Amino acid sequence: MLRKISLLASMTMILSGCGDSETKVSYVSGDSTFSCAQLNESAALGNTALTSRILTSALSQLDKTYAEDTAIQRFYRGLVRKDADYSFQFARATIDACEGNAKTGVNRAATDALNALFARAMKEPRLATCQAYTKGTVNLDAVIREMSEPTTLVLGGDAVARTVSIVYSSKEHGAGYLHNEVTSRCKETPDARLWSAFGSVATPVVEKLYKEQQAAAAAERQRKEREERAARLETYSGNLYSTGKATCEHFRELNMLARPGYADSYKDQRIFEAALKATVADIPRPEMAHQRTAFEKALNHTGFYGGHFV
Repeated sequence: MLRKISLLASMTMILSGCGDSETKVSYVSGDSTFSCAQLNESAALGNTALTSRILTSALSQLDKTYAEDTAIQRFYRGLVRKDADYSFQFARATIDACEGNAKTGVNRAATDALNALFARAMKEPRLATCQAYTKGTVNLDAVIREMSEPTTLVLGGDAVARTVSIVYSSKEHGAGYLHNEVTSRCKETPDARLWSAFGSVATPVVEKLYKEQQAAAAAERQRKEREERAARLETYSGNLYSTGKATCEHFRELNMLARPGYADSYKDQRIFEAALKATVADIPRPEMAHQRTAFEKALNHTGFYGGHFV
C-alpha cells in the first residue's frame, strides 16, 4: 500500500513538472546540433548568417516535435513559424535564454523561449492570441491602450491601430461594437493573432465610413455648385443695363463667363454670351460720328471680337 502511494506521489510530481500541455511544451529529445556557447558567440560578434543557421537548425528539430493539437503547439506552427513579428520575438527570446547558459543546447533554449513567448502571448496585447481575449487575460482596454500608447516602435506606423481607433471613436460603433465583433471572430479562430482580429473587424467598417464620407463630400460639392450657378445666372444672365448691374466689375466677370470653354460657365455659356452682346449693344455711344468711330475702334482694341471679349 505504501509502495502504491509512493508511486502515485512520484507520478504526480512528474506530471506537475511537465506543466500544462496546452500552455507549455517539453524539451525535444536528442542532442542539439549547436550549443548556446556557439550561439552566444555568433550573436556577440554580429555574425547574423551563422546566428540564423544555428536558429534554423533548432527550428527544424522543433518542427518535427511540436506537431500536436495543443494551444501552444498550434501557436508555434501558426504564428512563430509564419508571422514575422513572432519569428523575431522567438529568435530574440532564444538568444536571451542562451545568455549565461553556455553549456545548454540551443534546442533546450528554444523550448524555453517558446514557453516564455506563449506566456507573453496570453497577457501582452500586441502579441496576444484570440484565445487570450476570449479567456479574458487580455481585454479591450489593454488593446486600445497599447494602440494609442505603443510600447514598441512600429516602422511605417501601425495601420491596424489607426483603423481600430476610427471605429473605437465612431458614434455609430464604438467600444461595444469592437468587443462584440472581436469576441465573435476570436471564438471562430482562437489561435489567430488578436491584433489581426481587431484589424479584420475594423477594416470593413472604416471602408464603409470612408465611402459614406466621400458620398457626403460629393453631395456637398454638388450643392455648392448649384448655389454658385444659380447666383451667376441671377447676376449675369441678362443685359447688365436692364438689371441695373452695369459696373466695370460685373462687365469683366460677364466677359469671362461668355468665353467658350470657361470652366465656371458650365452649360450656360450661350446665356452669358447673349447677355454680353446685349450689354455691349447698350453701352452709350458718343453723339459725334468721329467719336463713335473712335469708340468702336477702342472697343475692338480691348478685345471684343465675334460677340465676346478675349
